[in-house]
Amino acid sequence: MRTGMVCLLCAWLVLTALPAFGQDRKPKAPEDTISVARDGSIEHNGMVTRYWQVNHEQPVMLAKELATYLGKSVRISARGLNSLRIDAPREKWPIVEKLLEVLDEPAPQVYVEAKIIEIRYNSNLEFGWEGGYDLRKATEGSQPFFGSFTGAFNPESYLEAIGTDQPFQGGTFDFKTIGKSVEKNGEYSYIFRALQGRGMVEILSQPSIIATQGKKATITTGLRFPVQSVEVRGTQTFLTTKFEKTGIKLEIEPKLIGRSFVTLSINAEDSQITDYVPGPEGSLNPVIAERTAKSELGVRDGETIIIGGLLSSSTLENKSGIPIISDIPLLGYLFSSFKSQEVKAELVFFITPRIIKRRDQTVILPPGERARVGGR
Repeated sequence: MRTGMVCLLCAWLVLTALPAFGQDRKPKAPEDTISVARDGSIEHNGMVTRYWQVNHEQPVMLAKELATYLGKSVRISARGLNSLRIDAPREKWPIVEKLLEVLDEPAPQVYVEAKIIEIRYNSNLEFGWEGGYDLRKATEGSQPFFGSFTGAFNPESYLEAIGTDQPFQGGTFDFKTIGKSVEKNGEYSYIFRALQGRGMVEILSQPSIIATQGKKATITTGLRFPVQSVEVRGTQTFLTTKFEKTGIKLEIEPKLIGRSFVTLSINAEDSQITDYVPGPEGSLNPVIAERTAKSELGVRDGETIIIGGLLSSSTLENKSGIPIISDIPLLGYLFSSFKSQEVKAELVFFITPRIIKRRDQTVILPPGERARVGGR
């Protein structure tokens, strides 16, 4: 009887232990599960990880800005030059995407049209002469000691007209001895030519450029001229050549681009060669005159501002004639050629900014993001 009770107790212990024993033999389900969706999203431990391509802002700055709106449950880190790694619960991703669309926007830009006009006022006066004297007309062809004289100091424009098909545009006055005076005193001839001109020349340039808020945009036109200098080192002489830039330079920096107004910082420069001075080794170095204007002002979108007052004036005089005689007051003008040219130039800038409007658009999504949101 006692032996039977022991057997029944052993059988009961064996039956109660079998389920636990079999259960220990089954494999446990892993605690960490990872899944990768078609759009590139990685789900791990209830968190969704995406690598987001940034379009405009710096990733580090964008990560700091996002962290101020999202709680500790969202982890953001910059990856490379233009992407973010974002770990967030699935239910928070709609908010993350909306913030990215709002914060990752392009910097404000403005389209600037610039008309650069140079107005030149020219005033030109020049005259010259041709003259001759022949005493042989009064001596029946014999050759006296001082029998003839000829001279010519024509104006520059007349000499240029000789070599072209265009006639001289000035006035010509011809004086000669006539009648019996030729037989008595010889033949005199005098041709006087004079030209006076006034003109206005407009040189127009119309560049355009797009400038970003806080960044300088530069427009330059001009030439580089060589300038030489001499440096002596011991017994050796070194000739150095450097190039100076001349022309027009316009710098525009949009300080602030609003909805309908733009604050611009403008720097306009003009440099031109006005003269040459002797340099080393027989060279000629240019004398460069500079004109500058700086301003900072607010402009309504589409309005035009004018920057003027950049004036320059130069006078060129050239005189040639017969020695001694040409130096006699008043009379010397009859035996000389003379040219006087005065040039006044004014540089005017017409600047029109146009704000580039932001279109209603989301960020440019990579292919994986477009597939995830349904191809938008």
